[in-house]
Amino acid sequence: MSPHPPQALFSSSLISSTVQSQLPEGYVMRPLEITDYHKGFYDCLAGLTAVGKVSEQSFQEAFQAMLRCQNVYYIVVIEDTRESRVVATGSLVVEQKFLRGCAKAGHIEDIVVHDSQRGKKFGIR
Repeated sequence: MSPHPPQALFSSSLISSTVQSQLPEGYVMRPLEITDYHKGFYDCLAGLTAVGKVSEQSFQEAFQAMLRCQNVYYIVVIEDTRESRVVATGSLVVEQKFLRGCAKAGHIEDIVVHDSQRGKKFGIR
């Protein structure tokens, strides 16, 4: 096991402990991590749309590009910690606006729960 935690897209402190406590035992909501390519992230996304073939290198490049855009991309996953598998994911993209005094707007995207995990209300957390 690695002595350092995997690189995350944003700080896990931004995820509400209240939401975390409502998950069933053995599940955790956390930021997307660079190692999630191997934990079924794309298998989960495939429940939403065709994802095509994405190499690990392409995934890591996209991850790093999002990481460089501080305070813009917030992709969360729910992991089944017993299986080390991503079973749900969703994205919040924060857009800088010129309207309303240069306010920001959030766009919720790509909410999906793996077929094997439907009915656990993960999509509404």
